[in-house]
Amino acid sequence: MPFLLLIIIAVLAFWWIDRSRELFKLSLRGGKLVRVRGSISRPLLANLQDVVGSARTGSIRAIRTPHGATLVVSSGFASDAEQRLRNVFELQPTSQLSARPVDTRKAASDVFTLAWLLKLFGRR
Repeated sequence: MPFLLLIIIAVLAFWWIDRSRELFKLSLRGGKLVRVRGSISRPLLANLQDVVGSARTGSIRAIRTPHGATLVVSSGFASDAEQRLRNVFELQPTSQLSARPVDTRKAASDVFTLAWLLKLFGRR
């Protein structure tokens, strides 16, 4: 029983580490790329969509590596399409892949600051 628990913990740890290296995952559904996880720039998504071609199903994952990032493509794509996808991906700077989009909307923490509360109660 303890051995089984150790195996389950090891599998979960491996899965978590593998997922933490993932920059984004795209799924091809009906010929259209859909973002499943992570963040991807619209121009890169559009360029990858142009390359997809006649494939109908599959998935594309970008994985962080020590030397940048690499693209992992499922078997649903033709080999020439896989290479074109990798070529388009390699043109994107790695710094733009790992950067998260900045949320410019006001958050609740921005609204309920000390300055806001003092202004609300009329003190300066």
